[in-house]
Amino acid sequence: MKSISTNNLPIKALLLRAVFALILLFMHYSVLYASNAVNTGMKSELKLIMMSQQLPVLTSADLMRLPLISIDDMKFVGAFRIKSGRYGESKTGYSNGRIAYNDDNHSLFITGFPSDSSIAEFLIPELVNSSNILELNRTSKPRQDFFRPLLRLKEENTQNLNRLGGMEYVEGELLVHSYEYYDAQVDSTYTSLVIRNANNMNNSIIDGFFEFDGNAHVSLWISPLPTQLQQLFDGDYITGASSVMPINSRASMGPSAFVFNSADIVKTDNTNNIRQKNGLINTIKLLDYNLAHILTDNVKGWLPFKEWGGKIQYNYSGQRPAGDDFPLVYDVNLVGNNYLWTEKSSAQYGIVLPGTRTYAIFGSSSMHYSGGGYKITKKNGKTCPGPCAYDPSDNNNYYWFYDLAELYQIKTGKKRPYEVKPYSFGRFVTPFDKMYSAKRKYGYKPLVSGGTYNAKDKIIYFSLPVADLEQSIYEPAPVIMAYKLNRN
Repeated sequence: MKSISTNNLPIKALLLRAVFALILLFMHYSVLYASNAVNTGMKSELKLIMMSQQLPVLTSADLMRLPLISIDDMKFVGAFRIKSGRYGESKTGYSNGRIAYNDDNHSLFITGFPSDSSIAEFLIPELVNSSNILELNRTSKPRQDFFRPLLRLKEENTQNLNRLGGMEYVEGELLVHSYEYYDAQVDSTYTSLVIRNANNMNNSIIDGFFEFDGNAHVSLWISPLPTQLQQLFDGDYITGASSVMPINSRASMGPSAFVFNSADIVKTDNTNNIRQKNGLINTIKLLDYNLAHILTDNVKGWLPFKEWGGKIQYNYSGQRPAGDDFPLVYDVNLVGNNYLWTEKSSAQYGIVLPGTRTYAIFGSSSMHYSGGGYKITKKNGKTCPGPCAYDPSDNNNYYWFYDLAELYQIKTGKKRPYEVKPYSFGRFVTPFDKMYSAKRKYGYKPLVSGGTYNAKDKIIYFSLPVADLEQSIYEPAPVIMAYKLNRN
């Protein structure tokens, strides 16, 4: 027995040494991998998200592990054109560019001529990575012609809703926001309708009107909340708006964000019971501004109108006479340094970018470099019908990025909805910023007016509604841009 025991000792020692060697080898390659990751520019934030982006975010600590993105992380991957023409009850010319992605058909719902309040569906062609409109693929005729849902509702339109806002395709149904264009009395409470069979709109039941808690502050976009964030924020979609519509007092004076549960309005047969229960589709307010709390770049993050109005509102501290006299007193040295939010800022689409804690809002903004005024004569000699920049070229696509960690503080009552400001904002440079129409012989800059998300391909589509003058100079049609995160 003694000899056997003695013979086993070297074997055990060898086994222990082998295990120890394997551990050392594993540690070596782990360090080597980490070193290579650093050498290739991989951030620690990105490594964390690669390991945990599928895990549910249950706490504020989990949320902080998600990265924030920069505008440089947005990568243009192509574009296509919407076919110009009249189809059914409206036309693509001068569309206001509200869009929604249909993941069942790989298609796009898009609104038509604004006053028609109409929707059509176009199949998406192959993307072409080019800034030359003539090189872009063009859609075929619509899969579904333009259709005017406000005229098909059983409920009477007593609040004179006459424009369509944000849309979202959810499990075969199309949730559509609607609003009164000029609500001078600020008394509209209706916000939404549902096309129950979005794949056969002309024969579909249309339910509405519904009332979202938030009124006109929810009207312009709807986007999905990433699955991993839904439990923390108690909802599966975000809706929002900004001061794009006339009458500032009824709008959010900065981008807004309201979380809601789609099950409260979509894929349900008891919609009447929902309305009768409390009169509202409940929302959770994460971000919102009003005339008493306007988004500004100061310590508080907001100002009341009496402090914001005037030189900050128009980013110009000189005299501001209306009409033809403005060029006589205009002085470039009196243009301020307000690069955040002016009277001509327009947030058009907001989305929480999957795998991040960034609430990204896109639209356009003006008056940042030349200042402006109300009904002034511009540098080109033309008088504008309302607020405008002195220099017509001082109008750019823009972005505002918010940190969801701060919005979570609003949800938990630690901050108020107007006490946060974006961690990053500025020009959103697109491949179509410097367009020239040979037919009309002038340059122009198409501006973003809507967006939607293709979750399967991780693509954000943005609409440039009057970008395509090549099909018709009298009926400019939309161009749709596609972007991805560089991290995807």
